[in-house]
Amino acid sequence: MHAGPADSLRMNRHWLRPVLAGAGYVIAYVALDWVSYVQPVLKLGITPWSPQAGLTLAFLGVAGPAFAPVTAVAALIAEVLVRATPPSGSSLVAACIAAVAIAAGYGCAALALRRRRLLAPPEAPGLAAALITIATATALVVACVYVAVFLAAGMLPVSAAPGSVTRYWVGDLNGMLTVTPLLFALPRWRAGLMAVRQRHREVALQAVVVLASIALVFALRATGELRFFYPLFVPVIWIAVRWGVPGAMLATCAIQIGLIAAVQGGPAQVPLIDLQFLLLTLAMTALVLGAVVTGRHAAEASARRSRANSRLR
Repeated sequence: MHAGPADSLRMNRHWLRPVLAGAGYVIAYVALDWVSYVQPVLKLGITPWSPQAGLTLAFLGVAGPAFAPVTAVAALIAEVLVRATPPSGSSLVAACIAAVAIAAGYGCAALALRRRRLLAPPEAPGLAAALITIATATALVVACVYVAVFLAAGMLPVSAAPGSVTRYWVGDLNGMLTVTPLLFALPRWRAGLMAVRQRHREVALQAVVVLASIALVFALRATGELRFFYPLFVPVIWIAVRWGVPGAMLATCAIQIGLIAAVQGGPAQVPLIDLQFLLLTLAMTALVLGAVVTGRHAAEASARRSRANSRLR
């Protein structure tokens, strides 16, 4: 039997959707890598925050580990375009190996997320802890392999290896904890938009507080001391208590972008590793607290549905 027009259309859609998703992911990966390319470490271009790591974990978690080769392609393109790795010789070989290592590491992490059913914003501290554990192990393994590859290629001095591993590890971990839960919440954007409309005054006030906090960072960047940055936790905690994981991570993203921008080009820059651990502490606090609130909201919604069903019987 010959396939009719309807069958051909379904077949085209069957392969077109994953191709478009993969292409969109590659473009977003390279764009995020370029945007976050600040305070790079030596030739490796290790940065304080890696949002593309969070994008990768969410993409492979939803699309499946079978898309890991797409991650390898995205990572290799980013190495050449963003970090200016020469497209030939030993540098290109090292970049290819590193890209495969990144894809393999995040593919395994995505498999772990799917098995634990962690493809949604965590609704309990235990689920948040599981996400943190998977992300921590993944980022550490990938960081060790990544640095070892370029160390073997002679592109990194041995003395810089421990610090590079730490910075790469914390940067990727911070990106996963901040971006991945936010992307997992995207399917519920209509409900979120409705809630924002109902509480628009509160949202506006919270946005003003976040912007004021970021402005405070810019005002105090000349001090080069992190102790002046800890008041930034106040709006994140407030938003987490009111909005759960999605709101908390959105606020965290905004503040982290402000922090990174504030230390760029200032008269007294904050040490990179200190900034990274501050951002990581902010992300973990927001994720765990947001998980508690999200779980409470889910329990309340379930109770309301149960009462509604009881009335209909």
